[in-house]
Amino acid sequence: MSSLTPREIVQELDKHIIGQDAAKRAVAIALRNRMRRQKVPPDMAEEIALLHRMRVVVGLGKIGFDAAVRQLADAGFDTGRRRPRFAHGAEYRLDGPPGRSAVVLMGTYHPSRQNTNTGKLTQTMLDRIFARARALAGVRAT
Repeated sequence: MSSLTPREIVQELDKHIIGQDAAKRAVAIALRNRMRRQKVPPDMAEEIALLHRMRVVVGLGKIGFDAAVRQLADAGFDTGRRRPRFAHGAEYRLDGPPGRSAVVLMGTYHPSRQNTNTGKLTQTMLDRIFARARALAGVRAT
């Protein structure tokens, strides 16, 4: 199921549901997106474990943001009672497990062609996010 395209998912749904083509397509896309969000590279957990002085994590797009939340939670960071929600410019302080400092999780729109061509994300917006991340981390701009 994890490697099916939306078209293949619709074909499977066609075996059980008559009509409702627009709904089947919407469900197929939602399923594919959910599978993408849940599929996180295993080395990400290893990197989090090795980065003892990590101060800021920037999630590029909702998928990247959600993956970072999931991985940080799995590593023992406190995401709070309410799960951090993605938004461009969002900042969440996540307290670390014993022996680890807190981390600030930031969100930004993904710098995809769609987001940049439509103006949803501009170079200035992205520069501000990373300037803020450097400031939170205590790193001077070069």
